[in-house]
Amino acid sequence: MTDEATTRVSPEKYTFVTKEGLENDPTICITDVSSYFNGVVYSYNNIGVKEVDNNASLSFEYNIHYSAGMTNEEFGDDFVQLIGDILADQIDAQIKNDNVKYVKH
Repeated sequence: MTDEATTRVSPEKYTFVTKEGLENDPTICITDVSSYFNGVVYSYNNIGVKEVDNNASLSFEYNIHYSAGMTNEEFGDDFVQLIGDILADQIDAQIKNDNVKYVKH
C-alpha cells in the first residue's frame, strides 16, 4: 500500500492532465523540473499484473502525446522505470482507498 514511506515517485513530480480527445483516458504530465523527462505527456494502456511466488510485476504499454522536444531514442529504460513506478504508486493508492480490488484468478 502506498503511503509517504513507500511512495516510489513523489506525487508532486507529476500531474494528471486533460488532453483534447482523451478526456476519459487518464493522461499524465511529468512536472518535475529536475527530471530529464519534465513536460512529457503520456498515457498507459494494456495494463496487466502478473504474480509469481508472491511477487507482482506490472506490464503496460504507453503512448507519448507530447514529447517535450525529445526524440524517440531518448525514451529508454529510465523513462519506462519512471512511468512504471508512477503506475505502481497509483495502483497502490487505488487499492488503499478501496477504489479497485486486486483479485487473484
